[in-house]
Amino acid sequence: MAIPFPSRVSIPPHHRPILQLLANLPDAEFDALLAVFDGLSLSTPRRELVRAIRAAAPEALSNSARTVLDVFLGIHGMGTWSGFPPRSIGRLIAETPDLQLSDDVPSRFVGRVERILDVRLLAATAKAIDVATEHERLFHGARIFTDIRSVFLEEPPASPVSAVLSHSLRIDFHSESGNDSLFVALDGSDLRVLRAVIDRAIAKADALQETLTSQEIIRVEDLGQPDDEGTDDDT
Repeated sequence: MAIPFPSRVSIPPHHRPILQLLANLPDAEFDALLAVFDGLSLSTPRRELVRAIRAAAPEALSNSARTVLDVFLGIHGMGTWSGFPPRSIGRLIAETPDLQLSDDVPSRFVGRVERILDVRLLAATAKAIDVATEHERLFHGARIFTDIRSVFLEEPPASPVSAVLSHSLRIDFHSESGNDSLFVALDGSDLRVLRAVIDRAIAKADALQETLTSQEIIRVEDLGQPDDEGTDDDT
């Protein structure tokens, strides 16, 4: 069933100033910004893409390199889920009231969106993120808390007769309902089991990497938020 073409699209508030800057960049600066993707491997990690954008973007955008990349990937995401032709996507973004572009800008901006959608590296990264995040819950972070729990046979002020070490694993995750956390109690043997499971998963990934390499299949990694040097002014 075809997706009906919407009359407008809602732009996330933190993406709007970036799109406005992209719409009004001089041609030479926009050309230089897109040129950073030329020659890069389809498996280039996100952190490297952010660094490349930061190095090539004009000052107005370089401090928001992460968000610039997110905007590019968001545009490609629209193309993935909608199936609309690039020009239609460009027109849809350009005509949204969220951006309030001046009358002489939209036609040029539509062309720029088409060029963004023509960058194969961005298309591959956006598609990989779409495939990798198609889960009910997405891992965000983890932490283990360790404490000592005393064992008393008699009521205080009697001294404890023994103690146990207790670990609490907190897993933070994203879901459709928002951010949440899960707590799981562990003892020492549980930690060793968990470590063995993780070590085995890493070993399997390394073995599969060799198979992918032999078949000349690109492995896309580092799809989460980039943890690179420096911070954006919008984070």
